[in-house]
Amino acid sequence: RERSDPRINSFYSFVATDVSSVCLERNLARDADFISALKATNSSSAGDLLSYEALDVVKEATVTGDLKRLGGKFDVCLDKGTLDTFLFRSKRTKKGTSPHPPLLISLLDNVHRILRHGCNAKYIIVSPRSKIKSIRDFRGFSSVRRRLLNSGLVGELFIIESNKKKQSSNLYGKDLVDESKKTDSHVYLYECTINDYYKPGVDKPFRDAG
Repeated sequence: RERSDPRINSFYSFVATDVSSVCLERNLARDADFISALKATNSSSAGDLLSYEALDVVKEATVTGDLKRLGGKFDVCLDKGTLDTFLFRSKRTKKGTSPHPPLLISLLDNVHRILRHGCNAKYIIVSPRSKIKSIRDFRGFSSVRRRLLNSGLVGELFIIESNKKKQSSNLYGKDLVDESKKTDSHVYLYECTINDYYKPGVDKPFRDAG
């Protein structure tokens, strides 16, 4: 989430990223009407906007202009699968004794680079993992908070149970009609607050790095 103007707190621009240009083109086509509606609602340029950009979040900042261009512009970075993907890949191809794979170091350093300093910017992760050692030990975060979301999965429908009542709907807001097939599971939300004093590529990335 990039704030369009630091002096205007009521308007934000949301930037969705992916390494695949094909994926971005499909998402843009899918959301074209929604994006047009946002632009029509906001008569001025300082409005809530949604855009898509290609980004390889594990590339070194010195070899990609995307990270330099996006650096320090975002108050919130939402991760709903990227970290889990690299954790899974690293587990399958694990070599050596390092508890923190190099790809994760690149990912977390680059997340730190794109977050804004001086505003307690957040890296928000939604994951089924109850423990993520890499974010717990990462020096680029001043604090990490974990919250449990009670949830279930029914086909392609995702259910989140709140303290008040259980709400179930798909992406289009239609009520769930058959809960008999629900598989109980847990989903966790990690709220990582940026450490403004950490220097990616200079400081040791993890607290257990010696």
